Amino acid sequence: MAFKRHSSFTPAPNEDSKLWRYMSLPKFLSLIQQNSLFMGNLERMAHDDKFEGILPSANFVHRKWMSVNDVPLPILNKLKMNVIYYETGNLQACLENYKEVQELRIKQAFAHRRSYFVNCWHLNEYESLAMWDIYSKKDEGIAIVSSESNFIDAFSSIHNNIFGGIIDYADYESPDFTIDVDNGFNSIMCKRASYDYEREYRLVFWDKEVTHKYIPMQTVEFDSNGKRNISHGRASIGRCEEDIENTEPKLSFNVKCDLSRLINEIYVSPSAPSWFFDIVDNLVKKYEVNVSVKQSILSKDTLR
Repeated sequence: MAFKRHSSFTPAPNEDSKLWRYMSLPKFLSLIQQNSLFMGNLERMAHDDKFEGILPSANFVHRKWMSVNDVPLPILNKLKMNVIYYETGNLQACLENYKEVQELRIKQAFAHRRSYFVNCWHLNEYESLAMWDIYSKKDEGIAIVSSESNFIDAFSSIHNNIFGGIIDYADYESPDFTIDVDNGFNSIMCKRASYDYEREYRLVFWDKEVTHKYIPMQTVEFDSNGKRNISHGRASIGRCEEDIENTEPKLSFNVKCDLSRLINEIYVSPSAPSWFFDIVDNLVKKYEVNVSVKQSILSKDTLR
């Protein structure tokens, strides 16, 4: 449970690499009052970037293949490994099956966005003036600094799996860039190259309650004496894509954690006035977050 490794998530260069989260005062106040990280729903985030979590153009190229003569050799060789080919020798049937699977994956990528909740960080050993400008009010911004080792420690007692990794940036119009659809996480850990300035490290929670429904189930077992024992549980059944898309996406998922173990450093923005620094410092002390507050020195005067 808690912070988990996964093959679809590229880890930070090392567990102590700095991860920055820039925010406004209201968001910081929410963080320390609730002792929770806010994880936004990916479907709602797609209102700002409609390509969030979906597949690139090359993953749609199968729609142009009318016959096996249109199929590139690597895919053709893959079709010949299909069980349908072994049973029938019919490559066209294999192609139709392949196209059906690709269409299903496209539908799943769109529908399953409702089940993912993300929290975004900036991977950098140093402060970023651009991040101050974009993600906080320049004179009233706050940044917290964490790391994967902090995530491991701070999430150790929660009951949900939280995954984390570096976003892969690519040209979504390139004919050479495809996303492996064998795992649903792959599409949510890629973004268009125009966002590479973000250097995003993404925390992800997958809410299976969105993609699956659960039914009561009982299991009957007999011990060595022939006594019958009945245990009760539940079995999961995947929801169809239409069913998922007809549900209203949840706003967020909040991860309870110990902020003193999550946060290494707290900064106020370079141009923040002294009174704003005092407000942040007093809030940190009031809510007993055992981390010192620092003023960013990015805007300090030059030496003469």
